[in-house]
Amino acid sequence: MVRCVHTGGLLATNGMVIDMTTQAIRSEITGTVWKVVALAGAALQADDPILILESMKMEIPVVAPENGRLLELLVEEGAAVREGQEVALFESE
Repeated sequence: MVRCVHTGGLLATNGMVIDMTTQAIRSEITGTVWKVVALAGAALQADDPILILESMKMEIPVVAPENGRLLELLVEEGAAVREGQEVALFESE
């Protein structure tokens, strides 16, 4: 379970304090990380793929919500993920 606490212009999540322009990217499905497309530090445009999930033999991309930078991947290829799980941290421009 993820607990978020707002502290002024900062957000504390999972014991880490991050700027409010940082957002957690969550999986919308239960599945497996089939392929990591973007690496931490990559500059991304809205809808650029971050990783691809596989579920029931379908490939579902997880994309950047807007222009910004991928701060951290929280999963690796082959990992099982559940719906709502944080898979990456993203910083908006």
